[in-house]
Amino acid sequence: MQRFFSFCTLVLILVLVTGCNLLPWRATAPPDPPIKLLVAQIKMDAPLSSPDDLKSFDKPPSPEDEAALLAQLIEEVEERAQQIFTEQLAQQPGFTVVSPAEIARIRTHLDLAHKELNVSQLGFLGTQAGADIVLSGRILDYGKVQWQYWAAGLVVSMLAETLIVGAATGFNPVIMAATAASELLTDLPLWWGGAYIAGWAFRPVRIKVKA
Repeated sequence: MQRFFSFCTLVLILVLVTGCNLLPWRATAPPDPPIKLLVAQIKMDAPLSSPDDLKSFDKPPSPEDEAALLAQLIEEVEERAQQIFTEQLAQQPGFTVVSPAEIARIRTHLDLAHKELNVSQLGFLGTQAGADIVLSGRILDYGKVQWQYWAAGLVVSMLAETLIVGAATGFNPVIMAATAASELLTDLPLWWGGAYIAGWAFRPVRIKVKA
């Protein structure tokens, strides 16, 4: 069964795009006139070494095909992420978004297809499309969070919850130890990189976007 990474990507982008607007005290009027946005590229930075990091296979690919297949899957994820991000931004009031077809046309004209754009090229692409803001993103984690991040998060989470329970119980060492052990058992699978529920794989996706 193919892993449901794109579902996680969509949820994350929805939160990024609409999260603050869900809070009534943070809501603001949409820009007038609308701001023209261009999502130039979403590139993969996550440390992926095998096609299995992106997709599940009934029959594992042969070793000689792995490198080409991995490159193909990464390109598909990048294109899908750019498409989803563009579609979600287009639904927000106060923005107009340059279509992927127009971006592809300009990139082809500039002979930059399938290449990563540098800062000056991003600016030039925005100028050609008449965009006010050019966005580019990096997928930092895809399916598996780097251990430096999840280990620190797990420790902070366990420490905070153990101290709260300790304060409520007069810092009873037995109860605090039991709480820490319980948190370790229940939180580790999620902090480590996801969980399987009824055959579905839920995995974290972390994206950094620059404007």
